[in-house]
Amino acid sequence: MNQRGLSNLGNTCYINATIQCLYHLKPFSDFLLKHKASLDKGITGKLIEVFEYLNNPLYKSIYLVNFINSFFATHNLFKKGEQNDSYIFLVSLLTTINKEIKNFCNNDIISKLFCNYIEEKTSYNDTNVDKEPSFCISIPIKNKLTLDQCLQDFQYNKSRYDNYTRKTYNEEIKILPTGKFLIFNLQRISEGRHLTNFVDYPEYLNFRDSSYELMGLIKHIGNEYSGHKVAICKDVNNWYEFDDDSVYDLSKQMPKEPLIFLLFYEKIENGFLNNEPEKKPHSEIISKNISNILDIYKTYEKEEKEKEKKINTFFEKIYNFKKIKNEEDFLKIFPKKLITTSEFQTIFSIKDIPEYFVQDYFYIDYFKLILNYKKIMGKKAK
Repeated sequence: MNQRGLSNLGNTCYINATIQCLYHLKPFSDFLLKHKASLDKGITGKLIEVFEYLNNPLYKSIYLVNFINSFFATHNLFKKGEQNDSYIFLVSLLTTINKEIKNFCNNDIISKLFCNYIEEKTSYNDTNVDKEPSFCISIPIKNKLTLDQCLQDFQYNKSRYDNYTRKTYNEEIKILPTGKFLIFNLQRISEGRHLTNFVDYPEYLNFRDSSYELMGLIKHIGNEYSGHKVAICKDVNNWYEFDDDSVYDLSKQMPKEPLIFLLFYEKIENGFLNNEPEKKPHSEIISKNISNILDIYKTYEKEEKEKEKKINTFFEKIYNFKKIKNEEDFLKIFPKKLITTSEFQTIFSIKDIPEYFVQDYFYIDYFKLILNYKKIMGKKAK
């Protein structure tokens, strides 16, 4: 199958990566393309146009512009030129499409495909059960090494003591996978800290008597202040990396990425797909290969320290530039809203820019990063 990328229209990498992962969930994209005649309105219609562009080399990329303009016009959380989060975009998009399809043709297909539940059961005098629907389940990662460990930590059945009533009650939380897809958001922001620990994830997941196949993931390149989102998706038996409009063939072996934010799993209805032999529980595999995971994490930790050193040098050169003392001075040098990488390098006499700052354009919000850097370095000096 011919794979196509999506152009970065100014910090839209988080949108591009999410759309690629959704497109490669074929029961979803095939449904939209098949019913485009009755779903050609609103955000749903604009998304179908983007899917048609990805599906047909004859279509032009103007459809992505139309989708983004329509989405920004109806969703106040998102602004042109500003970075945002793939998880927030995914949930916002699916919520909108779910409402539109229900209105267009009274079809509950989005809930059937994407909706799973988090059940919270409290047993005191009576048993109270609360089910919260979710298109994407957000789970803490803390210091965990595997997705299996994260899921075990998120779901629990514990006895708790109520100091007010002086009685013990039971509290249970578990995930009820009712949809075709199971999407996890790995929470990498905890108590104000950006967690960069490697969390291993399986290509085939055994969860609550069902088997799931990993079809896509979104990785983050950068730090807690700024960064770049890249999608990695599976098509039939081959993996591809989608870095905006650049597409790379990764062959058949599933890549292991350190900074994963989103994982897209699809339920296998009749055993494992493609005659794949049934896998042992992932926890067993990890227990045998724990040393390999630790080696991967040590290598990643070393690379992160080197990246941090480059970033510090990068910011120091910018901040020490004599002509810039405040944001007003910055705007005098860059009167337009966007500047090219080459212009940025020329003005600051910087030859090397860290790889995750190299995008199509540098926006004015990079000045805010400089101010954040000043605050951090000021605190460290004290």
